[in-house]
Amino acid sequence: MAPISGALTLSRAMRALASSLSLVFVVLLAACGPTTPPFSTSGLKSLDQPIIGGTADTGDPAVVLVAAQAGNGSGGLCSGEVVSPHVILTAAHCVAPQTIGANAQFGVFTGASLFSAEGNDSRKWIGVQETAYDQEWSMNNLENGHDVGVVVLSTPTTITPLRMNHTPLGSSEVGESFRIVGYGVDSGSDTQGQSAGTKRQGTTTVSAIDPNFVMSGNSQVNTCEGDSGGAGFLNVGGQTVLAGITSFGDQGCQYSGADTRVDVYAVPFIDPYIAKYDAGGQSCPASGNVGLCADSRTLVSCSGGAYTAWTDCSNIGYCSTVGAGAAGARCVSKECVASATDVPAASQKCGTTAGQVLVCDASGQLSTTTCGASEDCSEVGEVHCVPKVCPATGDANVCADSTSTGQCHDGAVVSAKSCGSGNKCEMKSGRPTCVAAGLFGCDSTGSAAAPELLLVLLVGFVLRRRRQKLAY
Repeated sequence: MAPISGALTLSRAMRALASSLSLVFVVLLAACGPTTPPFSTSGLKSLDQPIIGGTADTGDPAVVLVAAQAGNGSGGLCSGEVVSPHVILTAAHCVAPQTIGANAQFGVFTGASLFSAEGNDSRKWIGVQETAYDQEWSMNNLENGHDVGVVVLSTPTTITPLRMNHTPLGSSEVGESFRIVGYGVDSGSDTQGQSAGTKRQGTTTVSAIDPNFVMSGNSQVNTCEGDSGGAGFLNVGGQTVLAGITSFGDQGCQYSGADTRVDVYAVPFIDPYIAKYDAGGQSCPASGNVGLCADSRTLVSCSGGAYTAWTDCSNIGYCSTVGAGAAGARCVSKECVASATDVPAASQKCGTTAGQVLVCDASGQLSTTTCGASEDCSEVGEVHCVPKVCPATGDANVCADSTSTGQCHDGAVVSAKSCGSGNKCEMKSGRPTCVAAGLFGCDSTGSAAAPELLLVLLVGFVLRRRRQKLAY
């Protein structure tokens, strides 16, 4: 494969530079992720532009290495960026058959150094199901731009995706700090690529904004072979965003480098792949902060037209659009709704922990409160806190409160039953029993009247007889 080079003055003719890197590494690929059988290549060529004057980078987990092996056995390495759980952004020339070769296989390495123990760790490799690139890119017309491609992972990564820049760049960015990250060589004289495969970073400044490119770099800090497809970070609107994709530079990596502008290609090329694989086919609105449900468990956050985050709602419940209003979608608690299509409503219930009260608001969001140290939660009537009646451990039958019987488990009332209107709960012979709430009464089992009540009835009968005698 041949790395892309040029004079970097866009008004001048650009030229491609062929490089024959001799790299040996093991790449683990499979339809559904890394497996034991590797492919091994011994004639790899670097398609990237490496970081000149950079330092080793053990951070930036969303910047990854893209490895390829063509059908003829040749191979190459590039850099790339995680922009959604399935989609890796890279340069077109990192995946195009005319530079890679036909029938190529790809793998994505997420470690910091390919030629270390990480390189043989299958957990650092992710399989690839598809690659694509902008069909308007041409190796014979680099000035035309369109050097943008994607690598689609077989299984989603849990690495937090980078936020892509959707804001048009202009002259105000010239002179601003521009941080570059990639796996390329660290010297333009390293024509054998001995220093490639290690993630490095460096900070330079933006020298120009071209209709297709961000121009940056100098002889002290620059991209070079092996960095193609790598990241260029810029502060836009107060946020650090992925603004450039390393594309090409001069042969010796001494003067300047060109990064494909992400803002130019995000909507027409990159976003449709994110929508297809990670947003349920949905595009972000051009403005505002809005949520989308990629499926019943995945919430996609959008801001200013850009996909910004993916949240797994299954940890708490579901992703739902029902009743979300201007928010679009949000995670709702399974304690508040039974499914993603249920209409949330304000409600309360007792939690499984002693004294815990679960409170659902009208949007399906869950909050909790806790009763006092000597109190427990009761669901009899309105959910409320009552004096603690349960032993700390084990099961027991108790009066859950003054008007209901209940069952305890490990310190909490797990079920309760009201004694009904006019009745109260009393412990009789160690068992909760419902009795009339007055001075006398029958228990809920229908037992005979208490002696006190018989006495009242007897007295009433005697008095009535006396009145009858006085009437004669």
